[in-house]
Amino acid sequence: MQILVVRDKFLNFWRSNEDVNRLIVQIASRSVLVLLIAYGLASMASSVALVFISDTAMKHRFKTKAEGERVRIGKETNFRDYRKIIVGRNVFNDTGAVPDEPDPTAEGNAANAFNPNAKCQKPTVNVELLGIIHTGNEATSLATILEKGYTIADIYRSGDRIIGQDQALIYTIEEGRVVLNNNGVKECLEINSLMMKSESTTPAPAAAVAAAAPAAPSDPEAQSADCPAGTITLESSLVEDSLGPGFSKILETGRLVPYHRDNAMVGFKLIGVRGGSLWTKANLNSGDVITAVNGTSMAQPEKGFAIYESLQTDKQIRLEYLKGGKSPCNLSIEIK
Repeated sequence: MQILVVRDKFLNFWRSNEDVNRLIVQIASRSVLVLLIAYGLASMASSVALVFISDTAMKHRFKTKAEGERVRIGKETNFRDYRKIIVGRNVFNDTGAVPDEPDPTAEGNAANAFNPNAKCQKPTVNVELLGIIHTGNEATSLATILEKGYTIADIYRSGDRIIGQDQALIYTIEEGRVVLNNNGVKECLEINSLMMKSESTTPAPAAAVAAAAPAAPSDPEAQSADCPAGTITLESSLVEDSLGPGFSKILETGRLVPYHRDNAMVGFKLIGVRGGSLWTKANLNSGDVITAVNGTSMAQPEKGFAIYESLQTDKQIRLEYLKGGKSPCNLSIEIK
């Protein structure tokens, strides 16, 4: 009974307030519409966000082989992770492992096959020996070697490989020659000629050399009229710059080659002298033959660097030479 009474009262109130009822229905319907729209927009936004989030997650979940060594971003990194990677790569070679290398004493190895006591063979390398500085010490002796077809020479020590011909190793630098280990074959470069010479070859007798070389006058006033008079003064800075490291620069401005007369060596002849070079400033030109430096005869192949060494170390230099290969002359050079 009481339920029926409450129902009747509610129905009577609803019928008597139609405007209020209509307003309530409108508000309710609009609220539902707004909720539906909001729900739709939220669903769309979550779907789009899920695509990006899941794509990133999948990249970290399934890594490529190259990425497998990297520390995972999704995982908290710590010291152990870094240590594992560094130790795995052996960055600091903590095991002290030495890489495999061919045994130099193995049978068939070129270095092992080389016999320094064998007879010299004709050189097959495309180079020319210009000069030697022999100090008696393997570490300090130098050889100037020019690759044929080039104008710039290179300075070598024992143990160096010939530039552009790596199979040829300079085994030793001796007074008159350079011994090469060319793939296990002993080849010799010599100053007098670029061909092989018998190891039993003996130097020309001193008497023959003296007879072949015209003596330079000891009295400057007795010189030929072709000889320049006076003392040549050169600045030390100019000389140092003109010589270059290892005499590399002066070798490009003129060459000294052995000069023979009547089968005996007389001295070193200047060829290919460039204008404005140190040679021309000292009144020396192509064709002049230097026979002595500070009283030391140049009639020996190993003396080819004596003039360079004097320019490098001495302040007073006295040259005896043949002007144009004929007229005996004296030349005094003072370096300040």
